[in-house]
Amino acid sequence: MSEALAGALQRTSLEDPDFGAEVRALWQQVRIETTVDHGGVSNTFHGQADKIVQLRDLHGDLNIS
Repeated sequence: MSEALAGALQRTSLEDPDFGAEVRALWQQVRIETTVDHGGVSNTFHGQADKIVQLRDLHGDLNIS
C-alpha cells in the first residue's frame, strides 16, 4: 500500500509541481512534529527576516541590540 501511495504522489507531483511542493512542505512539518521527544524543542522558521531569535529556556538576562 505505501509503495502505491508513494508512486501516486510522485506521478502527481511531476504533473503538478505546486502540489509536489505542498506535499513536501507538509511532510517536513509532520517529520518535525513527530520526532520531537517529550520536553524537546523544534523551532521552524519559514519566510524572510533580517534577524531571528529562537530559544527555549532562558535563565538570566537577554539583551538584544
